[in-house]
Amino acid sequence: MYMYLVVGLGNPGAQYEKTRHNIGFQVVEAFLQKNFASASFRFDQRINAFTLEETWNRTQLVLVKPQTFMNKSGNAVKLLYQKHIIRDWILEPAATAQFSGKHLQNERGIYINPFGTGAKRPPIPWQSERADRHMIVIHDDIDLLLGKTKISLGSSSGGHKGVESIIQEIGTKDFARIRLGIQPEGGKPANVEEFVVQKFTLEEKPVVETAVLNAVHALEIIFREGIEKAMNEYN
Repeated sequence: MYMYLVVGLGNPGAQYEKTRHNIGFQVVEAFLQKNFASASFRFDQRINAFTLEETWNRTQLVLVKPQTFMNKSGNAVKLLYQKHIIRDWILEPAATAQFSGKHLQNERGIYINPFGTGAKRPPIPWQSERADRHMIVIHDDIDLLLGKTKISLGSSSGGHKGVESIIQEIGTKDFARIRLGIQPEGGKPANVEEFVVQKFTLEEKPVVETAVLNAVHALEIIFREGIEKAMNEYN
């Protein structure tokens, strides 16, 4: 069975609800509302995160909303990453990856690391794609126009403090990201830190609602048909 750790990023507290920086929270909440209407998040005090474990179309999901502040997101994610034995996930479109002694390719063109970072390549191929256990992080992106959705795999943080924290804590950037644009029409604001913790304007809200639904749809495509299909549709 496939397993996905799906992390929506945001800041805790009522004052940050529905702010631009919390759009990752909105996506996982919308996915839950659409697919598991009778379920609810449970606060895990040890991890300091709201979590929900469910099965969707024979796919095991762990939905997460870290309750650390954004720049400490990696603290909560690291514990879940280790608990669920998440694998590296690198897509090589040309199928020309240089093996570094740890990555194997499955039939969907995805390179996985079944034995952890730094492990040597085993003498036999990884047995089953159905054992894949990957992570998807959903977050705002000030470098993308409002309403734009983009899926990245194995890329750098791009300056996003939450993503940067996760990379530092787990020691790899080899995970998928669904990035939702929040840049206004006038361009990137001068004070980004102040801008991202503001709420969306009335004019922006319909665009944001559509973007959130698109991200939910992208998740469903990844779970059902693979990340290449989702990237082709949204990139």
